[in-house]
Amino acid sequence: MLESGTMPPQPFVLGEWRVEPSLNQITRLARGSTSQRITPKAMEVLLVLVSRVGELVTREDLLASVWSGVHVQEEVLTRAVADLRKALDDDRKEPRYIETIPKRGYRVIASVTPADRSPARRRLPLWGGAVALAAAVASVLAWGSRDADNEEALSLEGRPLTTFPGREIQPALSPDGARVAFVWQSSGSENWDIYVKALSEETLTRLTEDPDVDLAPSWSPDGKRIAFARYPAMGVCRILEVEVLGGTERELGSCGKSQNPDLAWSPDGGKLVVSSARSGALGLWRFPLGGGRPVRLVFAGGTPRAPEIGSQGELLFEERWRDSDIEALSLGAVDAVPVPVLVSTREDREPALSPDSSRIAFVSSRAGSPEIWVADVSGGSARRLTSFGGPQVGAPSWSPDGRAIVFDA
Repeated sequence: MLESGTMPPQPFVLGEWRVEPSLNQITRLARGSTSQRITPKAMEVLLVLVSRVGELVTREDLLASVWSGVHVQEEVLTRAVADLRKALDDDRKEPRYIETIPKRGYRVIASVTPADRSPARRRLPLWGGAVALAAAVASVLAWGSRDADNEEALSLEGRPLTTFPGREIQPALSPDGARVAFVWQSSGSENWDIYVKALSEETLTRLTEDPDVDLAPSWSPDGKRIAFARYPAMGVCRILEVEVLGGTERELGSCGKSQNPDLAWSPDGGKLVVSSARSGALGLWRFPLGGGRPVRLVFAGGTPRAPEIGSQGELLFEERWRDSDIEALSLGAVDAVPVPVLVSTREDREPALSPDSSRIAFVSSRAGSPEIWVADVSGGSARRLTSFGGPQVGAPSWSPDGRAIVFDA
C-alpha cells in the first residue's frame, strides 16, 4: 500500500482501477475498458483519501487540504466525492471504494498499490524459504523469539518468484509451499488469466484462457483445485473452480458486483466462504461445492470481508462499519448475529487463525499506527509484535507449525 501521509506522484492501482494523477485519469483494469478523466479537485480529494487508506479522513481535513486558504461550502466536497463515486462505479449505500462515515468524513476501503508493483495477496503463507512475487515484501516473526518490551523494527527481504513480461499480481502459494498461483497479463495482451508455477522451475501451467478478467486465485486445502473470480467487461462477477492439473471449469455461483471478493476454503475442502455482493449488499456467503444453493451466513449492515476459517469450523471475519472490528460465528450459521472478538476504538482487521485455532494474528492501529498483533482466540491477551510506526502492514499468515507469522509491509 501507499505509505500513510504521502501523495502518490506516480500512477497507482485502486481496486480494479488504474489511477494516473498527473493526467487526472482513471482506467478500469478490464478487457476493452477505456480511460476517463475526472476533475482536478476530485483527483486531489482522492489522493488525500488514498494517502490514508483505510482511515477516516474528516471533512474538515479534506477541505483544508484540497481547498487550502479558500472558503468554500461543504457541498463542494460532497459534489467532488459524488463525482468520484460515479467515475469509479461505486455505490454510496454499498460502497466498494469510498465509504461515508456519517457526520464525520470519508475513507477509502479498497486496496491500493503502486502501479509498478505487484499487490500482495491476502493470506499469503510465505514459509519454507518462499517469498512474495516481484517487488512484494514479506517479513517473518519467529514466535516467542522477541521480547515484548524490545520491539525493534524488523528487517525486510524479498526476492522475485516470477519475472515474466507484463503484469503479475495476486500471488497465492499452494498449501505445501511448492507452487505459486498468480494472475498474469502478458506484455501486449489484454487478457488477465490464472497461471501456476513451481518454485523450483520456470515452467508455467495456464489454468484459464477466458477473455474476461480472472482474479483472486485461492488454493483448496488439498492443493488440487483453485477457486477464483471472473469479471466480464459488463455484468456481474462469478466464482469458479478448476483443477490444478487441468480440467473443465465449474461455476460455483455469482459474486454480484463485488470487487476482488475474498475467498476462504473450509478445512474439509467442501465449502467456500466468499465476501460477495450477490444479493446487492455485501455479505458472507457459503458456497457448497458438492451441489446446492449458496447460503448467506451474515449481513451485518456494514462490509464483512476477509473471512478466515479455523480447523474446527470457526469463522472469523473483518467487519467494516465506522471502524474495522473482528467478529466470529460458526461456519454452519445462517444469517446469524456475529460475536465481537477484537474491538477497539481504532481499526482491527485481517484476522489469521493459528493452525490449532488457539491464537489470532491481526493488523491493528489501536496503538496509533498499523502493526501486527496477536491475541488468544477469545480476543484476550492482545500483544503487539511490531513497532514500525507508520508504514502499512498486512496479510498476516501462520506457518504450518504455528511458530512463525509472515506478513507484508
